[in-house]
Amino acid sequence: KRVAVMTNQTGRVGDEHLVDLLIRNNVDLVGIFSPEHGFRGTADAGEHV
Repeated sequence: KRVAVMTNQTGRVGDEHLVDLLIRNNVDLVGIFSPEHGFRGTADAGEHV
């Protein structure tokens, strides 16, 4: 299956970010939708993510 997620920096499973968990488990991650500051919350306002 192909998977896309909508997440932000709070999208965690225990101490691991959801995106990292999916990639580690070989999920076919085809898209990440996130707010302005990126899914890790580290991008500055207006920065391309």
